[in-house]
Amino acid sequence: DGDFYCLTKNTSPDLSPPSQYERLSALKEQLKKLCDGSKANVILIVDRPTTVQDQRLGDLGADFVTELLDWPNDEELSELVVMVSAATGQHSAPGHGRTAFGQAVMRGFSKLAAGDDAELKISEFCQFVEQETDHWVRHHRHPDGQNVQIAQGSAGDFTLMKNVVFAAPSVASPETMDGRTAQKKRITQLWRDRDTLDEKLAWRWHPLLWQSATE
Repeated sequence: DGDFYCLTKNTSPDLSPPSQYERLSALKEQLKKLCDGSKANVILIVDRPTTVQDQRLGDLGADFVTELLDWPNDEELSELVVMVSAATGQHSAPGHGRTAFGQAVMRGFSKLAAGDDAELKISEFCQFVEQETDHWVRHHRHPDGQNVQIAQGSAGDFTLMKNVVFAAPSVASPETMDGRTAQKKRITQLWRDRDTLDEKLAWRWHPLLWQSATE
């Protein structure tokens, strides 16, 4: 029907029942209401981790990234800024216990991106996330880097935050604090969960859940 479906971990290949997915157009309509009701600038940030599920995606060549980046061209979404973690054909590289892009976004909402003053502009935020994501991926994951995609309507270079402060230091994970013992216990449990899903044929009937157990 020309729409995109947002899937969950429990989504089956048959997309049944409807509660297993949400239409992307529903998000677009909610953003229109938000932009119209608040008369404020809105930022949509989308992280795209690797997905290789055996879903029935068809052969229509549908491009999720292009669809999102086209939204600010809608007159009702002219105040919208869309930021997608990677270009078509790329995926968000893992890093820092989440993704490299996710970490850059968190750090971007701070004085690290604001420069000399305490006011963070949307242009400063976007530039910081673009450069930090690509730099980290080039040095730790892939020499081609990762190209963050950004689209903006007619909002201009608006102020995103005022009186920004430096980003808080990263908190060590439990595995780091407890040493190798906790890490080994965690890995053992993950393998047990994976074996249980394998016995239930999750790779066939719940591919998203199966993928999350094998990443």
